[in-house]
Amino acid sequence: MALLAIPSPAVAEPVVRPNVLILYHRGVQAAGADALTHATTPDVNVERIAQALEEEFLSLGARVVRKPIEQITSPGQLRGFEAILLGTPVWFSNMSWPMKRFFDTTLYQVYVQESNRLRGTLMSAFCTVMEAGPSGPRALEAIQGGIEHVSDRVLPGLVIQTSWSEAQWRPAVRAFAQRIQKACRREQP
Repeated sequence: MALLAIPSPAVAEPVVRPNVLILYHRGVQAAGADALTHATTPDVNVERIAQALEEEFLSLGARVVRKPIEQITSPGQLRGFEAILLGTPVWFSNMSWPMKRFFDTTLYQVYVQESNRLRGTLMSAFCTVMEAGPSGPRALEAIQGGIEHVSDRVLPGLVIQTSWSEAQWRPAVRAFAQRIQKACRREQP
């Protein structure tokens, strides 16, 4: 009597569709600090980068919520996301003051209420800056230093120069979204 070998069904890796929250301060073209720092231009600005990130995540099958930072007023609005990305124009080697206000109000509330911290939530940041010097990395360092107090999963961020063409910044945005998606997948049980 011969035994038949029945092939076992291939086990597909589960598709991870993370919930991603993209929060950003859009900046103000030709006004205030943006007029001096040129971190917000008509062609390259934080809002446009946030939209491109949303498009990339949607193409990867993620569920995305994209909001201006001013629309987030309580820590509860940050719950239920696998990843939270913060976007800001760089003002004098730092985040914009509306982003800083978000840190000083909403993220401060997350920090002081230990049970409300965003443990397990992947967090990162992106920024737009005029020059290739240290300003962008310094701004990301400030943001990442702050989010390390509320999340135990911080991924290096993305700096986009406002002098770049879309052909230059679009691949960087795509790679950043893929890095976030991959990091979310890695943490799935």
